[in-house]
Amino acid sequence: MSNNQNLRIFINSAMPMTSNTLSLMHIQPTIRHFTQMLSQVLRLEVEIVDHQLLRVAGSGPYRVRIGHPSQNTHLLQHVIDSKQEKAVIDPRADPICQRCGQFGQCGELAFIGLPVLHGDACLGVISLAAVNAEQQQRLRENVKVFSDYVRHISTLLIANLMKNQAPNESMDQLFTTLINSMDQGILVLDEQGTITFANQNALTLLNTRWEILAQQPVTIRPLVASKDFANGNSKH
Repeated sequence: MSNNQNLRIFINSAMPMTSNTLSLMHIQPTIRHFTQMLSQVLRLEVEIVDHQLLRVAGSGPYRVRIGHPSQNTHLLQHVIDSKQEKAVIDPRADPICQRCGQFGQCGELAFIGLPVLHGDACLGVISLAAVNAEQQQRLRENVKVFSDYVRHISTLLIANLMKNQAPNESMDQLFTTLINSMDQGILVLDEQGTITFANQNALTLLNTRWEILAQQPVTIRPLVASKDFANGNSKH
């Protein structure tokens, strides 16, 4: 991805792993946090479903109906069945979209779906969606970069779930790896607004060292209000 000199802040609440199984729904709190992070970094909408097409987490218009079947079942089912990535840049010209019952009425202008694979099993799909012209252009220009990025994160997620570690240790390692792999400056705050982690890009942007920044309280407020605010996105 191209360098983006933005500093992004995430509030890290408790994210317990409730099961040692590899069901995405069983680690829904972790997936939800991951989805928020991915959407804000890529500036696209994100939807994650399990192998039964039940929505595990989502951003923007996909935040609702968690635990219920996704409405975008045609493309998602194709990814699960084929166990292969599917990219749609122009839904009007895509043969799979043309066979969908929502053809011509779908709100998605572009789509990338990547399977979450463990061995021969597809545990679900991570999908990126464009729901406005700006997102469509951004996705069109970065299909390979975004695909590679999400594929890498999916691999990290599965690898961490498979480790025989205490749940919190495993998830802390996962998010540390994710944050360090981002090309933007990232600060992680706890629910009291105290900085608990900063990647190297954040330290460079702020021209400081971790020893100085660690455990500092931070107050954040939206700088601008926009139509994205209702969908959980705002600028700080």
